[in-house]
Amino acid sequence: MAILALLGLGFMFSVVLFAVLAVGGLLLWGWFWWKTRKGGKPAKVENPQTETPAR
Repeated sequence: MAILALLGLGFMFSVVLFAVLAVGGLLLWGWFWWKTRKGGKPAKVENPQTETPAR
């Protein structure tokens, strides 16, 4: 009977540990994605071939 209780406690601990690691991994991924995302629209690139020359 004690063996079943220990197995149950070990299983519950592993499920909680897995949940904590999964949430931590998602938070870390979300933070990394937020820091490396491109903000808004891309900046307009000036194309020297299409500009009219200064007179």
